[in-house]
Amino acid sequence: DDQPLLDAMMMQAEGVDQPANDQSKMMGEEVDIFDDPMNLEEEFRRKRRKKVKKARICGNWSKNPTEAERAESEIIAIKTREEINSVFKEQQTLELWIIFVIKFLTSLIFLIDDLTFLLYCEYEYHMSQSEAGLLFCFSALCLFTYGLFIAGFLIDKAGIKISLMIGLSLYAFGKFVLIFADTREQLIIMMVTILPLGISIIFPSLVLAVKRLCKENARPQAYSIFYAAMILGAVFGGPVVDIIRHNFKQTSFAYAHKNQETGREEEREQEFSAWRTICFFGLVLNLIMIILLCFYDSQ
Repeated sequence: DDQPLLDAMMMQAEGVDQPANDQSKMMGEEVDIFDDPMNLEEEFRRKRRKKVKKARICGNWSKNPTEAERAESEIIAIKTREEINSVFKEQQTLELWIIFVIKFLTSLIFLIDDLTFLLYCEYEYHMSQSEAGLLFCFSALCLFTYGLFIAGFLIDKAGIKISLMIGLSLYAFGKFVLIFADTREQLIIMMVTILPLGISIIFPSLVLAVKRLCKENARPQAYSIFYAAMILGAVFGGPVVDIIRHNFKQTSFAYAHKNQETGREEEREQEFSAWRTICFFGLVLNLIMIILLCFYDSQ
């Protein structure tokens, strides 16, 4: 069926005129659409798409699709909002909503970090704006490097749940260290190793989890909710920072300490600035996400 179309396109590209009767015999009533080479090429591609159908599963094109791939590729296209919602409701699972909640919380944490990192470096470590900016830039480069060479390999080998657990645990550990860190060296080590490595694992794991937890016909709705959760987390980031800065400018707690020289118990007080309180808030959210991830069934 396609050979006459291909021959006509090749002859027209070479400037060879065809007799009208041969052209009519070869292409019937559709001769008039070939006056424009673009129409000819589009018609050829349209018919080829009808004849050769490939299945797309998890982002891979297969020339020899399996029965499951054929079944998924033959699903009738969904057009209405009611149909989209119906298909998504049939495929939604607890694991999918856990991913949405984790996406919301990670987006909230990351935006809070972006809003407060420069101020945190200036007030806690007396760094200049240029020094803090260079550290932030170098941390972003480390994130890109880890994501390129480490995160993808780890996710492929360990799977979604274990990878997310590793990424969230690394990020929580980095937050814990930043709560008590008092030297620039400690800050720099965390910002170029633990924290960017954790983020580089979390981001792709969440995206891939949504793809694996629903079929192709439900993915548009799933990714809509996924990115809506991301935007919603970013929206709440600013107000959360303002609330902590205004209500927890100086957080302190008292504790008992035994003086080794005198042998007496002494009451001491530890103070934390609003910036370290923000780090503590991020640590709490990380622990909540780790607990949620325990209910994620990899099967």
